[in-house]
Amino acid sequence: MDAELWDCGYKQARSPSDPHELDFLRGLHDQSSLIRLRDWLEKNSGSQVRITSVWQDKYGNVVPDPLAPGQDYNYQEVADLAIIVRNAQNKSASTWMWLLQAKVVENSSSELPPGESTEREIYLYESMPEFTWHGKNSLGFNFHLKKDFPGSAASYRHWSFLCFRENTNPCPSEKFVDVRWPGSLSNVLSVVSFCGELLYLVVNLSRHPAPPDAYGAPLSGNPEWEKLARQILHKANVQPQSGHASKVKGEKANVLACAMLAEQNVGKVIWADRRDHLCFAGCGVCFPGGCSDDIPYSSMSTGFKKYQPDFDLSSTMDEMWNSHGNRSRSSEEDERRVNDRGGPPRNGDQHDGEDGGGGVKLTLFVDLARVEAER
Repeated sequence: MDAELWDCGYKQARSPSDPHELDFLRGLHDQSSLIRLRDWLEKNSGSQVRITSVWQDKYGNVVPDPLAPGQDYNYQEVADLAIIVRNAQNKSASTWMWLLQAKVVENSSSELPPGESTEREIYLYESMPEFTWHGKNSLGFNFHLKKDFPGSAASYRHWSFLCFRENTNPCPSEKFVDVRWPGSLSNVLSVVSFCGELLYLVVNLSRHPAPPDAYGAPLSGNPEWEKLARQILHKANVQPQSGHASKVKGEKANVLACAMLAEQNVGKVIWADRRDHLCFAGCGVCFPGGCSDDIPYSSMSTGFKKYQPDFDLSSTMDEMWNSHGNRSRSSEEDERRVNDRGGPPRNGDQHDGEDGGGGVKLTLFVDLARVEAER
């Protein structure tokens, strides 16, 4: 399955001789890819599965405190891909979130690409300094993930690196898409199949406690991780902007709201237009000037094959967070800490052409119903 997903991204690469991580991520945000992944997960897990994909082509940035040693920068990307695994039969079941940073590598045994960007990501993921969300879309949280995930970096599973092989030349036995952790040089480096680890999480989601070697982490019992999920999913607004990822400008979008629209319009690509209205693919009014290579803020869902949930998973998440009120006591305290530092760190919102906004580039909602799948 990894090879099929890789192939879809590679075929769509703007420059096949030099594929970018965005090409492979865009390959995942494709109806045929989602359906193939859904069918594969169903076949191998025995559960009914629905996959909903939300693409915003922009990413949220965070500001670590302190910054990575020896580097001078304003902010850094939080992740490329968020996988949200939810139970479609039980409202009280904990949702899982797994964050991944995409990289293009020579093969599954090569090191991560060198450079300051990779060094910052390793620092953020493994050292886990406190950090705040960068820009006007911040909910005012101050994130202390060490509170949720103590111990050594080698034991972390809540986020990881997602590596795509850059070409077809290496031995076919090597992985096309792999998950590796940790990112730093280590004798305990783990390189595993992306689809295999996603399947492992799907199969074991209902186990209590979940296996310690499963990637991702539950929101329940991890308040800092839940705050980060809330920032990424609940209030991920895209301000008018442009950058290398897309020429299309969008004003307002919410990841959960886009997921709801897609789940209500299975099989259709849904766009969030400039007035925050529902818009279908192909509209030349809402996105004038967008070229065919661009993928604007859009969402799509495979739907379930033969299962109908008794409740709307996305609206349930939205209602749960809204029921807490505009601010919980902890978030008020966090916001005061941010304000005490003089508001959003460094340069405030972005005006220099870099990507920004909230959330991550691609969010995949994997919804499960543990009923025996019909073959």
